[in-house]
Amino acid sequence: MTLDKPPRTSGDSAQARRPRNREATIHAVLESAQRLFATKGFDRTSLVDIAAETRLSPRGVILHFSSKADIAAELMLRELRARASTFKPAREGTPAVERIVAFFAWMADGDKRTFINFPALWGFAARWSLKVEATCELAMQELLSPVRRAVEDGVASGEFRAVDADLACDVLWRAYVCGQRRATIRGGKPSDALPQVERALTLLRA
Repeated sequence: MTLDKPPRTSGDSAQARRPRNREATIHAVLESAQRLFATKGFDRTSLVDIAAETRLSPRGVILHFSSKADIAAELMLRELRARASTFKPAREGTPAVERIVAFFAWMADGDKRTFINFPALWGFAARWSLKVEATCELAMQELLSPVRRAVEDGVASGEFRAVDADLACDVLWRAYVCGQRRATIRGGKPSDALPQVERALTLLRA
């Protein structure tokens, strides 16, 4: 399959238009994919589209990402890690419940920008590779570390019953995601998921 290319201008070569090393290529592919996913949508964007936008062949894209779903997952991972670095924990001594609710309120505020694409998570998550799945699990553990610390502190102080912190984090995260899904279907907003988290917290209270 050949790709339509814009006419060359003086001093313009294929090499000049293309990324010249692996890191630059990955960056260019991710930037192109992000633009296309935002304008055309995930399902309507193909690897051929991404390759054309990046001035690569489809094979050039596949050398770095095994599928479109892996590209979407990498974009999501980078955004989650960038967001995680901006979270400011509550002051010392704040009850664990308040800390956890504050975290998910912060998540909901950040999800405003991508909420319209929330249903697509189920679409592409089922298609990414096992390697990406493992990376996503690690990223989620990093993102939820403030929640895990709050659960551990809550158990130590007697605010929460004795529970496994990792299991509690998983329950709270699933409650948030379930709330997001419900809000998406009903035409709500990300913060509408918070009552679901608060209901899950009642299971932890001593």
